[in-house]
Amino acid sequence: MAQGNPLGVTLAARALAEHSRNNLTLAPSGQEEDTTVDTDAVEADAADLYAYIETRGFHFPRELVTRYLLALLTKPFALFTGISGTGKTKLALLTAEFYAARPGTRARRWERPVDGDHEFYLPIDAVTLRSGTITPSSDQLDYFNVPPGATETFTVSITNILGAHGDITFRATNLVADGRKHLTLQVPSTVRRAFEETGVTERDYLRFEIVEEFKRYRVSLFRPGSEEVDVPAEDRYEFISVRPNWSDHTALLGTFNSHYERYERTPVVELLLRAAREERDARAAGVKPAPYFLVFDEMNLARIEHYFSDFLSALESRRRDHDGTIRQEPLHLHRVDAARLLWVDHVGIEYEIPERLEIPTNVLFTGTLNLDESTYGLSAKVVDRANTIAFSAVDFAGFLRGAEGSDDGSPLELSAEATASIELGTFALAEASDSRAVAKELEPFVQLNELLVRHDQHYGYRVLNDVAFYVRSAQQLVGDSPEVLHAAVDACVLQKVVPKFYGWKQDRGGMLRDLLSFCVEGSAMPTMREIQVDANDRAVCIDGSTPYLPRAAGRLARMLGAMG
Repeated sequence: MAQGNPLGVTLAARALAEHSRNNLTLAPSGQEEDTTVDTDAVEADAADLYAYIETRGFHFPRELVTRYLLALLTKPFALFTGISGTGKTKLALLTAEFYAARPGTRARRWERPVDGDHEFYLPIDAVTLRSGTITPSSDQLDYFNVPPGATETFTVSITNILGAHGDITFRATNLVADGRKHLTLQVPSTVRRAFEETGVTERDYLRFEIVEEFKRYRVSLFRPGSEEVDVPAEDRYEFISVRPNWSDHTALLGTFNSHYERYERTPVVELLLRAAREERDARAAGVKPAPYFLVFDEMNLARIEHYFSDFLSALESRRRDHDGTIRQEPLHLHRVDAARLLWVDHVGIEYEIPERLEIPTNVLFTGTLNLDESTYGLSAKVVDRANTIAFSAVDFAGFLRGAEGSDDGSPLELSAEATASIELGTFALAEASDSRAVAKELEPFVQLNELLVRHDQHYGYRVLNDVAFYVRSAQQLVGDSPEVLHAAVDACVLQKVVPKFYGWKQDRGGMLRDLLSFCVEGSAMPTMREIQVDANDRAVCIDGSTPYLPRAAGRLARMLGAMG
């Protein structure tokens, strides 16, 4: 017989499972400390993202932080590349911590009755209301004694369900498949009609009190109470270490375990379910949802286009419907139709694991990459769907001077106030109207794409719209000066075009040199100017002039230098 305490404890007094997480706490000089993140310190000690990063002992160039935030605003998938130890993972986690600490909508926690020695609770679901079938869980089978393949009847006394009184006969059937019990109870039609009069919903339970073991029960309706609770900030972001053996989406999405008849969840699925609840409740309340973050460490230890392909396809399928809503293809989780699959988290919030799940639009993905012989290169499918930001600049002198000596003077820099007010996770689609609105500013990208046509490496309309959306976001949040908008286009070339050629061992057909010439001169004409790359990974001309696209030129010069 199942063991447990009789129900008699109110929801407010229910004991909640202790929540523990292995938070990666960030320390200066690449060291890691084994202390938990105090997210309360965000509001107390840091009013903006730059200040929060400083309080945690780090400093990143403001232009780099700006490019990352603009990337997340315009595309929910960003990639960080570069050598180990440059702070890729730390910037992603610090950003997630800062924005996850902002309050979102409150979640509803429902009372969950506990089975005991003399009573147990069977949840009512849509199948019960429709056909009268109710299915005990695997750990409730011992309350019944039905031989395999047999059907038994037992008597119940109905107490508080309107329209159904006295003794009524229930029927239990034990179907056996693959050597396992599949017990179902058939609720009589008189009780099902009473459900309608009583207003029974899928949230309710039937409480069975044992009068005579296996033969007679007293059945009543149990309606759980509920209360609103806050979602902890640390539940809004998740750190995922990619494994080399990942070959499909199972490691991210989990799978249904038919033997135990339960869904084997993953941290990714749990975060998606939380974010979906936030998005749904925020929409109902007419407010913007809080952002949720997934940070993948060393994402290219396995082939991204294999284990992450479902996510890439779902994200790219997003489109605006005729009524203005965002539609997308869902992720397929399982094909279990008979019963609701529920998960109750450590706070006591209940989530249903659906058969199909759309990626919530308030979820932001960031992956870190190490480009060496132990990892896989980036496919065009991945590069086209992300903003790729390189962490190749290493300035020891600036690092030793500290924050005061490390400002690179870039025009593409969000103010501290803007980082505090920026609304990450508020999803919008890049559209043709964005491109037309900044057509003049996009001219460098248009000309560069014509150069790529000669090498059959050009981009389509989707990427043009993405670049335009990025530039428009910079225009709104940073400033509308020509210097800002040109720097935004430079950043897009650096983050959308140059990564397409990461991993090349040689300059095929001289294309990279053509690109470098364009980024220096503004045309495909071979450049005669000598350039070098400064500590901020920006190209500078020996004669003192400024390259046309200095950020992209600096990265291309490093790539060509590595080829010899």
